[in-house]
Amino acid sequence: SSRTIPVSTANSGSSASSSSPTIAPILLSARVFPDTTTYTFSELQPYARYWLRLYFFPFAASSPSDPYDLRSSVFTVSSNGFTLLSYHDNRHGQGNPSRPPPYLFKEYSINVSDAGGLTLAFEPGPGSFAFVNAIEVVSMPGDIIQAELPASVNSAIASMDSSSTAFECVHRVNVGGPAIAPSNDSIGLYRTWRANESFLLAGAATGIETVSTTRASIVYPPPLQPYIAPQAVYSTGIQHDPSYGHSSSDDASSSSSSSFNISWQIPVEAGFCYMVRLHFCEIVESTAGARVFDVFLQNETAYRGVDLVAMKGAANA
Repeated sequence: SSRTIPVSTANSGSSASSSSPTIAPILLSARVFPDTTTYTFSELQPYARYWLRLYFFPFAASSPSDPYDLRSSVFTVSSNGFTLLSYHDNRHGQGNPSRPPPYLFKEYSINVSDAGGLTLAFEPGPGSFAFVNAIEVVSMPGDIIQAELPASVNSAIASMDSSSTAFECVHRVNVGGPAIAPSNDSIGLYRTWRANESFLLAGAATGIETVSTTRASIVYPPPLQPYIAPQAVYSTGIQHDPSYGHSSSDDASSSSSSSFNISWQIPVEAGFCYMVRLHFCEIVESTAGARVFDVFLQNETAYRGVDLVAMKGAANA
């Protein structure tokens, strides 16, 4: 069984209400599950991928007599055989009602491998309950994640078959540009892109500059489709400031020096494999050989001698 409870303005400490400019309307109520509960989305195309998006906003029930204070809930979430989330967050619990409860958004990519559809199960911990504020199931273009993933930069890990793998989107970053809201993403996909500055490694911002071009100038050469990322992503970037630190006569090997690297440190949870997708578009240089660079992941070589103009042409995503 389950029930819906409304948000408590007084008890949550969140100042949330239907007129609040900071709390989305979909977060103002929640479905609570005292027992294990499963959703089944059966009207889905088999052998296809779907984005599964889950929204959690733990608040206190509007009635003091209501037993469900979402801030104390403990539960797990699973889908199609994969454990997606173990939820237990009392950082803003009843002992400190003046602080707003944490909002949690999770996005997963789930492969529907047969006609059974997509199942989503909420399992409460002992003596607790589960909850969710909103659920999205969005069709995912088939070529965003290829069936055969590239080999890992870690030679100890074999390449993976994505058809038997579920993915969680940990970070989606618009380098050199502002955050992109779902309403401004590629039509119909509603992804969220965050600004990258918080991930730049300490000191890495020295000697770099932001570059940009018009969105209309971005070209998606076939077979690349515009939904891979919006033009707002490809029309901004960062590069080394040509006037900083080295002359134009420096050879390509000098760019491997730590003095001239542009580096990010992105927080992730240990114990998992991560697929890193890099979006490139040369929006400054127009001549092959004018910019050649290497890419490293976890101090291991991912790509050497990347020359975007030679590979794709100028302004080509």
